[in-house]
Amino acid sequence: MLPTFIHIGPGRSATTMFYEAFKEHPDICTSKIKETNFFYNQYHRGVDWYKAFFEHCSSAAAIGEISNNYFFELEIPARIAELLPDAKIITVLRNPFERIQSVFTYRQKRAGTIDRRISLEEAIKKYPKLVTDNYYGDHIKRYLEHFPDRNVLIAFYDDLEQNPEKFIQSIFRFIGVDDVFVPESVYKYINPSVSARHPFVTSTAYLTADKLRQWQLHSLLNWAKGSSVVRGLLFKSGKEMSMRQADSSEQLNDILLRHFLPQIKEVEEITGRKLTEWYSD
Repeated sequence: MLPTFIHIGPGRSATTMFYEAFKEHPDICTSKIKETNFFYNQYHRGVDWYKAFFEHCSSAAAIGEISNNYFFELEIPARIAELLPDAKIITVLRNPFERIQSVFTYRQKRAGTIDRRISLEEAIKKYPKLVTDNYYGDHIKRYLEHFPDRNVLIAFYDDLEQNPEKFIQSIFRFIGVDDVFVPESVYKYINPSVSARHPFVTSTAYLTADKLRQWQLHSLLNWAKGSSVVRGLLFKSGKEMSMRQADSSEQLNDILLRHFLPQIKEVEEITGRKLTEWYSD
């Protein structure tokens, strides 16, 4: 009763949609909460603690979890490989220029972990992980050192946007479940960009969510996350801005291009797919 597949993130690449889609599929059983974070910051709790998230999955053809932080941290691929050497690993890559803006907007306007008064250019100086988390080539190579190529699926957010049905069916084929099934979630914008109504209250809500995870009050956490009333109290709708609409100074774009281009080239080499639309005007 342990995962046969893990979606390692990164976040802001439709991971909430995936969790909902996996829950809809009759052949897939998911962890009791979206992110157990076991291999990230809960590893000290031991395997029995982790197994408890999947105790309801005895009859499933495929068992899986999604934890966004698994994509970034150095030690996680080895930890997963040690416990789950045959697991299938899924990552969905989004244009890093779009993703950094999405993460910045999320952390600044929703999670409240970045000062609302600073620009993206100022934020990347203060929080360098905003940039290095998008070093896709480096992160993927660490997984390929521990898992065979056939067990690692590198998918692209662009394909999801262009053809959601075809995209999710390719994920199901990789997992080894019925790929004719099309979940309703794939057509919904599950986790749109929103901003906090009251930053202090929202920050407190995130801390409370962490406590609910620690106390294993999973049903209460899932209810709160899925409640339209709770979301309405905490957040107000907003449209996520692109780089060009937000902080699109030529200097900033040049800085990010110097960081991202070598990593994009690594992904092109690993996957055999040209990604020129990510870095050419």
